[in-house]
Amino acid sequence: MNDTTSPSTQTSTRCRNCDAPLAEGQIFCGHCGQVAEAHRLTLGSIGHEVMHALFHVDQSIFALLKGLLLRPGHLARDYVEGRRKRYFGPFGFVVITAGLATFFIAVTGAQWFAPDTDSAVQGILTRHINLVILLQTPILTALCALFFRKERLHYAEHLVLVAYTSGVRMLYLSFVAAPVMYFTHRTSGDPAIIAGYYGPWLVYFSFAAVQFYRGSRGMTVLKSVIAATLNQVLTMVGIYIFIYTYERMSG
Repeated sequence: MNDTTSPSTQTSTRCRNCDAPLAEGQIFCGHCGQVAEAHRLTLGSIGHEVMHALFHVDQSIFALLKGLLLRPGHLARDYVEGRRKRYFGPFGFVVITAGLATFFIAVTGAQWFAPDTDSAVQGILTRHINLVILLQTPILTALCALFFRKERLHYAEHLVLVAYTSGVRMLYLSFVAAPVMYFTHRTSGDPAIIAGYYGPWLVYFSFAAVQFYRGSRGMTVLKSVIAATLNQVLTMVGIYIFIYTYERMSG
């Protein structure tokens, strides 16, 4: 008689993910952490995973966002100091939120580069705004490593703070700045949009930096505001260089 039992429901002595040996009664693989008995996927199990990702007390998306709003610097410091299991990774977070910002700008048609260039270059920059946003992250990290070099942190450790906070900035762009620009028909060159976008960013980043770095609060605020402002200036210089190069090549 043929065995019609699905392989995914049979008891296994080896992990289905990494093939490491499993002891009898072992619940999780000691090598990769996967649940030992991986049951067949159903809509119910998928729904359970989604609800777990959204609402699990320690590891949910909402818990991460709450932490990034109330204690971003402490959260980044926890990650740097090795308490990482409880948090969604900063680098995946910033990539996802950059993609989300690109989607919302495309959907709303927000004219993010309209004051700076003609329609052809504007279209290129808008389509690849996720790259523009992501390129700001290593620049700001380098500035933080320069201004806070006495902290004796590696570049990658400064990058954790910048990635988490930049991800929140992308969410603000997605859910606040882009919709406001859409409904008010304003562009990124409008003084109200500039103040409403960069003002909260400078306040938030300096707030996070005060929690993350160990030095004087006043100096930390000053350095973080200067670093974030220089980051934006360098980004605009890079954009104008791109525009100039594109126009020279296409002309």
